[in-house]
Amino acid sequence: MVKRTFILVLLAFTLALHGLPTFNELAVKLGSEDFAHIEKEGDCHRESSPEEGLIWLPDHYLASKMKNIYRQLEPGMAVEIVNFIPLEEGVSSDPDFLRQVMNQFLNVSAQKGIRYYSSSRKKDLVLIEDSFTVEESGDKKAIEDFQFDSAPGVADVVIYQKDVNFGGNYFDYHCELFADGALLTTTNRTNLTVMKFFTVAKPDENIMAYLVIPCEEGLYVYTGVFVADPPTQEKILGVSVNIQGFFRKRVTKILEWFKESFAFQS
Repeated sequence: MVKRTFILVLLAFTLALHGLPTFNELAVKLGSEDFAHIEKEGDCHRESSPEEGLIWLPDHYLASKMKNIYRQLEPGMAVEIVNFIPLEEGVSSDPDFLRQVMNQFLNVSAQKGIRYYSSSRKKDLVLIEDSFTVEESGDKKAIEDFQFDSAPGVADVVIYQKDVNFGGNYFDYHCELFADGALLTTTNRTNLTVMKFFTVAKPDENIMAYLVIPCEEGLYVYTGVFVADPPTQEKILGVSVNIQGFFRKRVTKILEWFKESFAFQS
């Protein structure tokens, strides 16, 4: 308890010394249309080409880690997504804020039942049918979700999730938590398939990386969605598929779930 209190005091001093950036400072590389989309929808996205790279990354020391992930995977598909989550004044400057934020992201069992609206079927459907933490890939027995006791910290956990697009799969979650930012990466450990047979990403070929930074107005989240060698087919057995849309929907709905479920405890 004494150690955690000391860490919180140290974090509070660090935040007070440097202050929090504004959302506009973090999102300085976005255009006016992107800001308008965020104001209306809460997020904006773009597909990145190998020639362009990741042009929306913020000026933050953790951005270099995101660049390294991108360079090492050399993805054939890369999507940048920027989200803004407004919060009450002063909440994001609390030294224990980011630890609670990342604990919510790691509370994966609560993601079971996340829903989405199907425009083709014109009704709400379940997106994530099952979700829990396991000891290792292949396990079917759920264990307690990992939670940080203090910050800074590093966590490596294995997650099982079954969703409507890719079925049941295992993912490695790697989370690095610091005083003024956090990076969560998820990497598939099993084949991601659609229609149970068409491979979208082999093991280790899909990475979704969330860069989470507190700002004066709330929370800035930059997400990179990377697939090493995505399929080029637009139809499978005559059915239209949008692989990029599947991943984007997954990120969007998880962040919407976070917005609705996160309750900061001061």
